[in-house]
Amino acid sequence: MARRAAVVLAACVTASSALLAHPSSALAGGVSPITASPADRKRAQARYEEGTKLYEAHRYADAQKAFQESYDIVASPNSHLMMARSMREQNQLVSAYEELERTENEARQLAAADPAKYSGTVDKAIIDREALRKRIGLVTVRARSEVSVTVAGRVVPAERLARPVPVTPGRVEIVGTADDGRRATRFVNVGAGSAQDVDLDVSAQPVAALAPTAGSSEPPPEVPVEPDDGKERRTSLIPFAVISGGLGVIALGVGIGFGVAQESIYDKIADCDSEPGKCVPRRPGYDENEKNRGSSWQTIANVSFGVAGGLGAITAALVAIELTRTPSSDGATGRLPVPQLSVGWQQVGVSGAF
Repeated sequence: MARRAAVVLAACVTASSALLAHPSSALAGGVSPITASPADRKRAQARYEEGTKLYEAHRYADAQKAFQESYDIVASPNSHLMMARSMREQNQLVSAYEELERTENEARQLAAADPAKYSGTVDKAIIDREALRKRIGLVTVRARSEVSVTVAGRVVPAERLARPVPVTPGRVEIVGTADDGRRATRFVNVGAGSAQDVDLDVSAQPVAALAPTAGSSEPPPEVPVEPDDGKERRTSLIPFAVISGGLGVIALGVGIGFGVAQESIYDKIADCDSEPGKCVPRRPGYDENEKNRGSSWQTIANVSFGVAGGLGAITAALVAIELTRTPSSDGATGRLPVPQLSVGWQQVGVSGAF
């Protein structure tokens, strides 16, 4: 009997040490399973069984709450294991990994007093944690003990830095802050199932410069000013002149083509208008349809020549403006309104200020 009491006492001391080693675990949890009363065990067991039913029904958030309530009555590693599994099923992978670590540690301590009940819990926690390891990343941060470290926005206690810190895969920010305000920031890309080692040396970071005092004799640093090269920043009209000239050449080519085609038709005609309704062909094969087609081609040729002439005038005007305009006198950017081409029925014009 005395030997049994000694084993129980040793297990209680060891379990208490485990909770101190993991402060986040000590924030929640009931009495030790070794010292729990029968009434506490019964209440905790009822909530555990309710949580199991909810877990099997895939109601993981409700199941986690029930397991937490059971754990708050009696801090059993079995309830802790099911809490971690509920987190995992809700895709809270980082939290689940950390809880599995704590579950394994708790179960190892209590297995000294009740190996039949808690040794299996140790194995389950290890298996679940290793399976989860493939879905998260791990970051090991090396920094001085007096440096406060955050990993992915979470403060990591100094004692926790002795082991790899689980993170969500992706780009992770690690920040170290010394007591004197020096900071060091690192970014690492961590893939699922991979691990990264990060050294944070805040001593290499310069201290922020203080603002000059009222009695300081040093003038403030001068702000560099970009030298003025005297050149205006304005839009050149040459590209518009090139476009206008190119369109004029195309219009001229169209006019020439239809003019030549029209002449080839009228070469067949001796005098189609001397007597209304009659047309004496110079060569066989002429008909009234050719006369009409020739008239249409003549119209197209005339319009094309007109457009070509208008575009030629616009091109000349744009080139003249570009060669003669001067810098603006008000110191502005020197931009001038760009002449706009307007083409309408039987007219071509240029609008804008010159």
